[in-house]
Amino acid sequence: MDKEAQIENLTDSIFDLMEDSNFEEALRRAREHRKVEKPEPLPRLKVMADPKNEGKHPLHDNRWIVTANTEIDWNHNETEWALGVGSLVSQMTDCQHQSRYARLFAAAPDMLDALEGVVSIDDISKDVDIKAIIETAKAAIAKARG
Repeated sequence: MDKEAQIENLTDSIFDLMEDSNFEEALRRAREHRKVEKPEPLPRLKVMADPKNEGKHPLHDNRWIVTANTEIDWNHNETEWALGVGSLVSQMTDCQHQSRYARLFAAAPDMLDALEGVVSIDDISKDVDIKAIIETAKAAIAKARG
């Protein structure tokens, strides 16, 4: 819907609201006009060790960024592996702050959710659960900090 049509719909909703004796119903209709399609949510991520080198060096234990549902399938002698479920999103290169960067990267989708929640507080047409927004933000911070 283009901007002109959005303004027209919003204007109609405001006039309905002013004329309608059923304030709650008019407010619900006005909110319906403002609904915007949300983009598909980002997958949840986690930090994972490089399966073949886990425990051999501290940097290898924080090397992979994977989707939260990722599982490793090992063969019978535990020398060959494959991703059973999930996806490898990124492989960190060795650096001094690798584990910090990996945690921050993995927490990005959670932080985006938290920021979108904070921004929604400014939208007075929405029913906002501030406690839930704060808990989402605290969880994202904890995930990023490790």
